[in-house]
Amino acid sequence: MSKETTAQALAAVTDEGLFEQLAMAILREANPMYANLVHTGVNLAGKTMKSPLDGICFVQGADSPHMIAVHHTITARNDLEKKWLQDPFTVKPRRGTNPTAPPGDVIKTAELVAKERKSLPGLRATLILTTNKEPAEALVRKVEESARSYGLEVDLWSSSRLCHFLDNQPIGQWIRRSFLNIKEELLSAELLHELSKKSLEVHRPQDDPSAWVSRLLDDTLLTNPQNDLTFIVAGSGLGKSVACYRLLAAYVNRGGLGIVLPDHVVATSETLEQAVRQTLHELYPSLAKLGSDPFAFCSPHEPLLLVVEDINRSGKTLLLIEKLARWSRTTMKEGMNEASSWRLLVPLWPEALAPLNDQTRKQIEPMLIMSGGFTGSEGREAVLARARLTHRDLTPLGAEEISRSLGDDPLLIALHDQRETADPNRVISQFVEGSISRTAAARMDHPASDYRTALRLLAGEMFKNRQIELTWSVVSSWSALQGDPLVLLAHLGHKGEILRFTSTSDNQRLLFRHDRVRDWLLVDAADELDCQDLLRDEVISDPYFSEVMGAVLVWGSPKPHFLQRVAYLNPLALFHALRLYGETVTHQKEELLQEINDWLDKPITHDPANNYLRWAALGMLAETSSPEVPGLVRRFHDRTISGQLARFRNGDLLGGIELCFNIEPGVTAPWRDVRIDHAKLRYGPLYSKELADVLEQKDLRGETRV
Repeated sequence: MSKETTAQALAAVTDEGLFEQLAMAILREANPMYANLVHTGVNLAGKTMKSPLDGICFVQGADSPHMIAVHHTITARNDLEKKWLQDPFTVKPRRGTNPTAPPGDVIKTAELVAKERKSLPGLRATLILTTNKEPAEALVRKVEESARSYGLEVDLWSSSRLCHFLDNQPIGQWIRRSFLNIKEELLSAELLHELSKKSLEVHRPQDDPSAWVSRLLDDTLLTNPQNDLTFIVAGSGLGKSVACYRLLAAYVNRGGLGIVLPDHVVATSETLEQAVRQTLHELYPSLAKLGSDPFAFCSPHEPLLLVVEDINRSGKTLLLIEKLARWSRTTMKEGMNEASSWRLLVPLWPEALAPLNDQTRKQIEPMLIMSGGFTGSEGREAVLARARLTHRDLTPLGAEEISRSLGDDPLLIALHDQRETADPNRVISQFVEGSISRTAAARMDHPASDYRTALRLLAGEMFKNRQIELTWSVVSSWSALQGDPLVLLAHLGHKGEILRFTSTSDNQRLLFRHDRVRDWLLVDAADELDCQDLLRDEVISDPYFSEVMGAVLVWGSPKPHFLQRVAYLNPLALFHALRLYGETVTHQKEELLQEINDWLDKPITHDPANNYLRWAALGMLAETSSPEVPGLVRRFHDRTISGQLARFRNGDLLGGIELCFNIEPGVTAPWRDVRIDHAKLRYGPLYSKELADVLEQKDLRGETRV
């Protein structure tokens, strides 16, 4: 907004109470001596009332007390002289002999000051006059002369001075919007706190907070050493994002400052400050991108708390991890290792650590917090909380059985309909079916099958356009969705269970309940497209969809030769499928293993051009529990940490020994320790015997020993 607009808005104020509150807010922020002003001229309803002064306070100075008196007015410009300087004895009364005209503000104040000086002879007095008009030059001189004759100092706040503060100070712009409804262009602490709350609302998880339970992870985040950057490492759906959100919400609600940084902003920003500015601009478009320093309102003791939106599906996870680590290193270097005025939390999948180079891994190791699913007691309490939401009676023992049958998985517990059998392989499909059935029943204009078709069409367009992060403007432009499908998707978005709308109306985003819900929908659509011979090669071959294609192999009903098609176009999908099969033994799994071994037989597989593909496959094997894994790892020519982790996870002690040899003594490696704990629990007795054999052979570095 221009200064002229502010001046016009101020001049247009006709509510005396509103102007007094506006002017008083400016005075309190503009001068520390005015901070304690008592507003005597307005009642609790914001209406003016009779009072000798509109405001007053006393400042105890080093020499003598200082009285501050205030008079506000929205009187017309031509009447300002009478308002400020009128002497009742110079005004001829209409009838009677006593003057009836009220004294001007200068004279009224002088009379009060004279009374105070009888007990405080050295009292200093300042009279503040505010007006939403611009007085004439001659009147300004008269006011100064009159005040001086009474021993008063005058501090005149005319329209132009008030507007200058409102337009050019961050807190002034906050006051300007509060009273005149003119949006800010400069950032203030007050606006930053408001945007912190808005960010919480935009990124609020699609869940009922009353169903959330306290977790050990919450305590860990709260008491974690104050690193400026922390990666919270856990699998998809295990509650790391919710834990970060809860910490941010609690911090903001008790007066702290913090926002969620979208992954696309992190990807396009060169510095953390640029990322914060861009995010604030998206939350509040009128905010100047080059306004106040957002970190200026924070300190190491009260930092700006930042949570990075899920980068695991960005397609640039490795680059973003390295960028975030670089931001932390740069800040520490520039700050000479002093504590930062910001703290950054980044949810991360374990498999994202596998492709990191040694330098980056060593740098971020002290910044890692490893987490898993619920503990047994956390899962029990989570199930009980969900039961209370639906007014369902459930015993703690029954809740514990449900949680255990769902693998103590936070997402599955959240989506599970407790009226159904707790089958982890069917929870998401039951959730989607239940949600679209409820939506169809509530609206009664389309059957549930139409909603299912609309979701499949949406997933098909996501495949076709290689677009996972959705905005409504883009979705509504896709040709396959025109007509009823788009309307039905809008219904689901407003329902907010499977999909929901977020952000502002000019850039509205369409978010899925969770990435695992989105992936289930993609798998469902891909399976349907394959059955109709409509699943294109370029979709199957896209590395970004390798996990989806692997899930189709395991959970779908693909046509004959689909396995061979996937093996040829996207071999990484085979390793995702193996992870999903786990330790089960089926004919389909045997066929899958044959395709993996055939791929490893090919010389081109081990060509340097396929390095990244092999490393990604080894990273997936490190997350797989299956007895075939150690043998598969040994068929790779690569010697990587992921391969050692994969072997150790699946009963090969030597993989763990080699892993420890590759990590410098004294280095903190929580990602390693979590896997050691898992392997000890699973293979402890076997490892004890095998370790004794290894030590007896004194062959601690044997590469060929099985």
